[in-house]
Amino acid sequence: MRSSDLGYIGGMKAWVNWLASVGLLWVAACGSGGTVATSDAGVLPTPPIVEALFDAPDDVIRLDIEIEPTEIALMMSDLEVQDSLPEEERDYDYFDCTVRFQGTTYEHVGIRHKGNSSLIQPYRDGRTKLHYKLDFDKLDDDYPETEDRTFLGMDKVNLANGFRDPTLMRDILTVGLLREFGAQAPRARSCAVYFNDEFRGLYAVIEQVDKTFLRDRFGDDSGNLYKPGGGGEGGALTRFVPEQIEKKTNKKESWSDLEEFIEELNDPDVDIETIFDVDSFIPWLAVSVAICNLDSYLARPHNYYLYNNPATGLFHFISWDHNVSYGTNTVDGFDHTNVHTYPVDVPSIPGTPLVERVLAVAEYRQRYEALIDQLARHPMGSVRAIKLHAAMRPWARMERFPFSVMYDSSDFDRNLDELVAVPAFKPNTPGLLDFIEKRRAFLLTR
Repeated sequence: MRSSDLGYIGGMKAWVNWLASVGLLWVAACGSGGTVATSDAGVLPTPPIVEALFDAPDDVIRLDIEIEPTEIALMMSDLEVQDSLPEEERDYDYFDCTVRFQGTTYEHVGIRHKGNSSLIQPYRDGRTKLHYKLDFDKLDDDYPETEDRTFLGMDKVNLANGFRDPTLMRDILTVGLLREFGAQAPRARSCAVYFNDEFRGLYAVIEQVDKTFLRDRFGDDSGNLYKPGGGGEGGALTRFVPEQIEKKTNKKESWSDLEEFIEELNDPDVDIETIFDVDSFIPWLAVSVAICNLDSYLARPHNYYLYNNPATGLFHFISWDHNVSYGTNTVDGFDHTNVHTYPVDVPSIPGTPLVERVLAVAEYRQRYEALIDQLARHPMGSVRAIKLHAAMRPWARMERFPFSVMYDSSDFDRNLDELVAVPAFKPNTPGLLDFIEKRRAFLLTR
């Protein structure tokens, strides 16, 4: 046994003892009791339905992608072109691949790159563990037999590379915690990805927020879905700025509903609960503040969707992109040394009306504060992290340059508790369990 493995085992025993001492080991941690896949088998025997893909979220599945070298070359050429464009102008092309999963073959699947810094920075650093999106009926113009085809009920899935997260689980832990507390977020789980039988790394496979997602969560996909971003007034929703917002459904129809929503959101005479789903937003706010999910509406207004649901007449907030949660993405005045002290009373930057309007209502602030108190006494993902880490370790330790966004595969073990550096990026990534311990202590004593 290697000394690094002995150190890992010793560290795990120490954390198990700590969790037991604070009374957290009783938590089920979202586990399902399924058989943990190994790097040899790589798959789980699950039936082909959407829920089945996520019903054992603490196990690892395997996804095989077969793609011709010519398609890979074209896809990399497209990435080179897109890298030369401003972020808001990038539009990645789809290419043809075959996907194999648990004995089922999906031919002529569309594959493309996706993401911004999580894609471009590893690419510029010479790494090939990049973000991808798979669309299972994208190529139906050329291959009519793929029209309306789904992957376990989903049109699209995303493969996230874990950029700036050597634990490779922050996205998975965050969406699990958000959903546990009642916020809207896509499901995610760990996935070993192979290209042409070659291991390409351990990814998070994440649901796409699209019409399938809307039907699953809201029972109605006919409303307008928007993705504000850019970190400006449009993303913050202080002003209607179409250039900073993507319309994801009903693209040829009017945007007037969003324009009216933003106008009313910024009108203090309008009761926010008459236009916005406050009930699922308060859990998002409390969880995001508790785990310092700062690359979000809190501090850089982006990484979320808004859905105008015809069934409720309300806009709903849907969280997105959580790889730098748990204190990894910092803001002015807070770095890896003190991010665990990020404030609770005023948790967002000025000019974020969703937060400001909600917390201005005494009842809603009380609910938010109560959830913060509950989270301070909650494992906040620590128990689940240990279980996930053990299941993911056989693959994570196989990652090597260039098929990795870590400096070294040993970072996977170290970052569970220790601060580590991240290639091509100056900020360090706090140890996951260490951050949770310090954050909980701060929340308990604030």
